[in-house]
Amino acid sequence: MCKMTRRRPPVVAGLILAGLLLIGAPATAQTDGATPPGPEAPALPPMEAEDQAEVLAAVADFGASGFAGVASHVEALERAVDRAPHPYPKVEQRADQTIIRSDEVTQPTIYAQGQAAAPRSGPKARLIVLEPNTYVHASQLAGSYYNEVGEHERALTVLRKGLQLQPDNAALAAEAGVALNKLRRFDEALATYDGILASHSMMSPQDEARANRGRGFALTELGRLDEAEAAYKRALVLVPDDQVAAGELAYIARQRAAAPPAAAPVVTNTPPEAAAGQ
Repeated sequence: MCKMTRRRPPVVAGLILAGLLLIGAPATAQTDGATPPGPEAPALPPMEAEDQAEVLAAVADFGASGFAGVASHVEALERAVDRAPHPYPKVEQRADQTIIRSDEVTQPTIYAQGQAAAPRSGPKARLIVLEPNTYVHASQLAGSYYNEVGEHERALTVLRKGLQLQPDNAALAAEAGVALNKLRRFDEALATYDGILASHSMMSPQDEARANRGRGFALTELGRLDEAEAAYKRALVLVPDDQVAAGELAYIARQRAAAPPAAAPVVTNTPPEAAAGQ
């Protein structure tokens, strides 16, 4: 297949900042419908508070100078991931509290996630505490940085450590898929994106569109253009102004236009019995 140069667009910045810049101290809500303010949320453990400060410092420097600003933080981010507590689930039950480690900070989302996760026995309201997803964010920042500077094996290593903490985290898996695509391990990348889309984790339209774009890229490189086209069209349904998906569809159209026409069948006048003896 004729190859045309494509560079990974700088979409990671928006994905990271959209979640991380919003998260600081824990927030609270009540599952009985009460409106905050409720009881004050407990402070993060000292080690996690230190690691969260590093995450926020990296995000601030990223906002000021892009991935160059992350460079001075990346080793500390990797150390944070290495010392993350296990288990470290996205939703965790503690006595009368439901801990949600999430990028969403709006009250309706907090309430809906807590209601879905909280045990329903007994009349007592459960306190929902929204905490920063510190170690997943550290993994995502470090992995995205390594992908950006072309160190895709290192990206994959730190992202897989994050996925050991939260295997269904769509953002981490999508960034791992980027690394696999860059390493030309397209079958593995495709399996990663298929796993994201088949999972039951809560995904935003933007995350689902990103997974479809990564899936489309792998399929294109594998020569499965019809499936790739369907993936990119799905991304555009989810995010109609997705310029990356639109550009990839144009790329597929150029690939098809550049492909040589299918050879016409060769017709001969050889008698059937002679052909059978060839």
